[in-house]
Amino acid sequence: LHNLLVRFPVQLSQGSSWRDSVELTACQGMIPTTAHIARSYIVSGETVYQGEPVLVIQRTDSIHAHGEGAQQQHRVILDASGTGSALYYVSPRDGRVVRVNTGQDLDLLITASGKINRFKETSKQEFNFVR
Repeated sequence: LHNLLVRFPVQLSQGSSWRDSVELTACQGMIPTTAHIARSYIVSGETVYQGEPVLVIQRTDSIHAHGEGAQQQHRVILDASGTGSALYYVSPRDGRVVRVNTGQDLDLLITASGKINRFKETSKQEFNFVR
């Protein structure tokens, strides 16, 4: 939902840019985790989507997360860092987001019982809004 519920400035024009950040707290595999995401946006231009003109907004993210907890008697630490991106297609007529494509690449370190395990995670999402 954080990709879909973004507050854009009232005025959007090609080349305009802004930044924001979000801090998310959740449980990842029963481990309380906090993620901090710094996001940068730029209005890159206009195009046509499903026969309607739309503004294209590009977003790039820097992601850092940390969590600590226990599973059974084992102490578990989760650390993650990576990057993300999103492409928003926004209707200039009513300001509604009509399509979002996102991607994320994370490097994860999970320490359990003193042993470090490294993982890479790549995800892609596509949202199309029905009229």
